[in-house]
Amino acid sequence: MKKKILFIPLLLISSVILSQEDPFPLIDLHVHTKADFTIEKALQKSRAEHIQYGIAVNCGIGFPVHSGKQIDSFLLGMRKYPEFFVGMQAEGREWVKIFSKESIAKFDYVFTDAMTFTDSKGRRNRIWIKDETWIDDEQKFMDYLVRTIVKIMNEEPINIYVNPTFLPEQMAGRYDLFWTDKRMDAVIDAAKKNGIAIEINNRYRIPSEKFILRAKQAGIKFTIGTNNADSNFGRAEYALEMIKKCGLTESDFWKPVKKNRTVVTIIDDKFYINGEITYKGRYWKGNRIEGLLMNSRMVQGIFDDLNPETVHRWAYPDTKKWDPERNTSEFILNMKKWADHGMLSFTVNLQGGSPQGYSREQPWHNSAFLADGNLRPEYMARLERILNRADELGMVPILGLFYFGQDERLKGEAAIRNAVDNVLNWLFVRGYRNILIEINNEANVKYDHDILKPERVHELIDLVKQKNRNGFRFYAGTSFGGGFIPVPDVVKSSDFILIHGNGVSNPDNILSMVNKTRAVAGYTPKPVLFNEDDHYDFDREWNNLTAAVKGYASWGFFDFRMNDEPFECGYQSVPVDWGINSARKKAFFALLKEITGY
Repeated sequence: MKKKILFIPLLLISSVILSQEDPFPLIDLHVHTKADFTIEKALQKSRAEHIQYGIAVNCGIGFPVHSGKQIDSFLLGMRKYPEFFVGMQAEGREWVKIFSKESIAKFDYVFTDAMTFTDSKGRRNRIWIKDETWIDDEQKFMDYLVRTIVKIMNEEPINIYVNPTFLPEQMAGRYDLFWTDKRMDAVIDAAKKNGIAIEINNRYRIPSEKFILRAKQAGIKFTIGTNNADSNFGRAEYALEMIKKCGLTESDFWKPVKKNRTVVTIIDDKFYINGEITYKGRYWKGNRIEGLLMNSRMVQGIFDDLNPETVHRWAYPDTKKWDPERNTSEFILNMKKWADHGMLSFTVNLQGGSPQGYSREQPWHNSAFLADGNLRPEYMARLERILNRADELGMVPILGLFYFGQDERLKGEAAIRNAVDNVLNWLFVRGYRNILIEINNEANVKYDHDILKPERVHELIDLVKQKNRNGFRFYAGTSFGGGFIPVPDVVKSSDFILIHGNGVSNPDNILSMVNKTRAVAGYTPKPVLFNEDDHYDFDREWNNLTAAVKGYASWGFFDFRMNDEPFECGYQSVPVDWGINSARKKAFFALLKEITGY
């Protein structure tokens, strides 16, 4: 970034606070592709309603999947949809004999219910079908149902019990009569004993508020589920109602760990996610979009200020206090909204960026590194939350390591190299394969360490490329200031080339930058990305974004809060409103959605 003074006093920040639609990121883990609801429609609905789905397949006798080979086939087809969790709905009581432990373990999670069982007289009940439900005595039927639920929880290897407290049509209107305290406690105790989460089901609006409060008091975890029959279903309305009424927080919910990890690959000048080219088949106004990686500069995702003399500058307008955990939580809460508009990547930096947008001096202390290059656990814990969410959403973060004005926090070149090693080891241990490494932001701007300057920064790019774990390594590059064309050694070493559009007000010159970058000595086909540009004009046909697209270069939005602008403006200015609430943000995301076809 070009240096200039632009300090915005807190008093000028509007007291308007981002109103969040959801209390935390919502995940509906009980969604089926059935009837008219195809996987493509699931993508569209998830993106339109900003709620993540777990796609569950029915597995058992008489259901679509009834063998290990069919499980493998289903999961193979789901690999190209990293934004979904993938679940197994185990049907009937014989499913544990049909499928091997190895096949079951391939899913992100497994759930079942007691809606199919054989009663004491040998009759197979399917209690959602009136004519296939055998009720001789309602209370005895209910006792048998509860015993069946407890037996399932004790004996079947499931993570979630779904359609909980479901009653057949003949009894459903008298819910409280049948679901007594004793029966509720029997189910809750079994769930607690076996570490099984209870679904809050939107379709059937069960379990009751009383059951949920009782389960919460017992320490039970919950999930959100719908169990749709087709495309005609809502957006977790009952779950949201119960979250509010019962005072549930994110910590009350269980979340699976994805086995279909997001993996980014580069082939020539194109990006692929889980083997599928990005924006597959997409063209916009004659320009090829597939293979690009549209992004935004979101470098303050793990920001903190360790300088007690300056930390007060970043206080939130509502609380009058700075809170780094709130900052990261609100970042995470909005990530799906960004992705739903086609933004597949964002830059987050371990030393942030200017929290004022632009600044001449940086007295604040924002660094994930100690002086010797070791990592600060509290910073890395926040980063892990962001990277995990990106992995879940199929996003590809650009992880910046160093920022001018903060790099002097590390003492000597050995500390810089140690920092790079520590970050790579940290990433390897956690199994990430969706991260692009940006060594430093704008290497040609004043850095204290020679190895972070244009003449030598390629050494650190090469260092990243030399480190591998089980044959996997991270892609690496570095960026330069606005209008600067990368130097040959960096172009040659980089897996992708980062350039900035700051100070480049004529879109023609953006196109020229792309062409000049590809003409640098040592260039071979590889992606060219702008990951910072503070020019907008999104209502015009020809702007920096559209110029980059015309040159087949990815583009990154850099938004900061300008003088006299309210809180909702700017993604770099701290405190940050991570929502899409300002006119400028809305204009960017609207054009991005149009270009990417999301």
